[in-house]
Amino acid sequence: MAQWIDGNWKPLADAPPFANPHVRLAAATVDGKGNIWATHSSGVAMYDGKKWTDFKESLNSPNSVAVDANGDVWIAAYDGLRVLSNGAWKKPTIAGLAPPLRLREIRADTRGRLWATTSWGLAVIENGGARFQRIANSDIPGDDLRGLLVSGAGPKSLTVIADKPLGSLKGKIEGPDNTGLSGARVEICNARLSSMTSFKRNETPCTNQAPLSYDTKTGKDGSFLFEKVPPGEYSLVVEGGSGKWVLLTGSFTGGGAERIRVGAGKPTSVPTVTLKAKP
Repeated sequence: MAQWIDGNWKPLADAPPFANPHVRLAAATVDGKGNIWATHSSGVAMYDGKKWTDFKESLNSPNSVAVDANGDVWIAAYDGLRVLSNGAWKKPTIAGLAPPLRLREIRADTRGRLWATTSWGLAVIENGGARFQRIANSDIPGDDLRGLLVSGAGPKSLTVIADKPLGSLKGKIEGPDNTGLSGARVEICNARLSSMTSFKRNETPCTNQAPLSYDTKTGKDGSFLFEKVPPGEYSLVVEGGSGKWVLLTGSFTGGGAERIRVGAGKPTSVPTVTLKAKP
């Protein structure tokens, strides 16, 4: 870790090392007193300019840290929020902020609010609850936000974004013999699935992965249709065999190689997809 001071980078090499020399820092922030807070899988550490103080806690893939106006340290991890308050760890219950939501970054403003990017858009946390703005209802198509910057007190109020009209998604899936794949299960969800996405037995790739998830089956000719779908970006998977799911990729609808962008108030179509036989 290093600080940018007076136009130069200053490594914190003179600071006492962590108890575990192999620890990897995940995220860092500075509180109102100038202390540096850094997260890692075993908790969070605070550097006051002279030494590190470690606050141990088992964290599942921490990815962001913020210090609020009260000095409480908030950490966004894979399995939800953690807060370090007066030296004690807590797992707060925030109304509306629960799996399958994924927290990305969290920031604090001087009004006492917490701001978080999630897989369901922008969340503003205050008074024990979270209010959401689905970004897909604005000019940004994807709700799965990654970055966030909050300055000072932040905006005084949130603009109310009206829900856009629902759309639909249709397509056709063929088997290796180029005939329609009949009766195959198809799912879409607003999660960034990949070939490495894991899921439990008796579940599907979209199960517990995202706030929005839809499923259907192909017709006799391999066609499928999802109706009344909120606009946004989705992953599309099909069951090519018993419990064997395939993430469909390609240049679909402007959403990238592994994402399909469903438009507002209109049908969206994807080109016919042919599942290849494994060698």
